[in-house]
Amino acid sequence: MKQQIFLTVIGKNEAGIIAAISTCLLNYRISIQDITQKILDDKFVLFMVLECRDSLDIPNLQVHLDEALRRFKVKVMLAQEDLFNSMHRI
Repeated sequence: MKQQIFLTVIGKNEAGIIAAISTCLLNYRISIQDITQKILDDKFVLFMVLECRDSLDIPNLQVHLDEALRRFKVKVMLAQEDLFNSMHRI
């Protein structure tokens, strides 16, 4: 089975952020389903919809993304679709 997870990255814009994210996701065999990225002044904002296997260890992925992006000084947030939906239900 597959599941969707959401990735948000916010911080100072620098070359290589998306490359570092993509490399990390490739190592986990995660597919990028959708991506929205914007530069606001010198701030980098990214939102990705990802597809991965149900058995993915999301806390472990969070650790590896944090490590891969540490040099960029950005904030990385992951959310499973179920959690995301329940947080935004009225």
